Amino acid sequence: MIPLERHERILEHLNAHRFLNVEQAIALLGASAATIRRDFNELAEQGLALRTRGGLRRLEQVEDGALPYAFRAGRHAEEKAVIAREAMTLLQPGAVVFVDGGTTTHHLAHYIPDFPLTLITNSLRLAATLGERHAQSSDLRVVLSGGTLHPEAGLLVGPQCTQTLAEYRADWAFISPGGIDAEGIYNTNEDAAASERVMMAQAAKVAVLADPGKLNRASMCRVSGLDAFHVLLTAQPLPAGPLRDGLNGADVAIATPTLVS
Repeated sequence: MIPLERHERILEHLNAHRFLNVEQAIALLGASAATIRRDFNELAEQGLALRTRGGLRRLEQVEDGALPYAFRAGRHAEEKAVIAREAMTLLQPGAVVFVDGGTTTHHLAHYIPDFPLTLITNSLRLAATLGERHAQSSDLRVVLSGGTLHPEAGLLVGPQCTQTLAEYRADWAFISPGGIDAEGIYNTNEDAAASERVMMAQAAKVAVLADPGKLNRASMCRVSGLDAFHVLLTAQPLPAGPLRDGLNGADVAIATPTLVS
C-alpha cells in the first residue's frame, strides 16, 4: 500500500472514530510501527490531524480542499446520495446538463435516468464512473471538457476547460460547492471556481447540491451570489437565519429530500 492510500485510510478511520493509535493502525493497514508513526507525523505536519501520545486525533475543523478526495467522499455520504438522486428528478428526456466535479455530484452516476441525456463535465472521476456503469447505454452521452489535470481532485481546469465549456448551452448546471452562506457559494480552488461560473452562465437553470457540512460555510473563492442559481438541494431543513433569509430573498427554491432508512 502506497503512502497516499495509507493516509486516506487513516483519515477515513479518524472521520468515523476520531482517534487512532499505533496498534490499531498496524491492524488496519498491515504496516510496521515505524511506518505508522511516520504516517502519523506526516499527517500532523500537513495539518490534517493532531499528533498525540501514542496516536492521532481528528481535527474538527479542516478546510475541505486540503483533504484527500477519498476522505471527503466519506463525509455525509448518505446525504450526498439522496441529494444526487433528487437532482436527477429535475431532468426531462433529452436534457443537457453541466456537472462540476465534486464528491456530491459524483453520486449522480448511480441515478442516471432511463431516457436520453447529455452530460457535460470536467470531472475525470465522474466520467470514468459513468463509463463503467453505463457502458452499454445508448441513451447517455458524456462530453468531457479539455483542460489541465488537477490530479488529486481528478478535475480538468484552466483556460482550455473554460473555453470548451463556454461553447455549450445546457438546460441545467449541477454545482457542488465547497460551501454556501448568506453571501453566496464558494470553492477552495480558483480554477475550479472559474469552471463553475462558466457552467452557471451557460445553463438555463442552476441547482446547487450542498450536503449539511457545506451549509453556513465559506471557502477561499467566492463563485457567485445567491441570486445566480435557482434551486438548493440539501439534506436537512435550513434553520432560520441569514442563509435562509438570503435564499428566500433571492427566490431560490430549497429542496430537502428525505434520507432512505
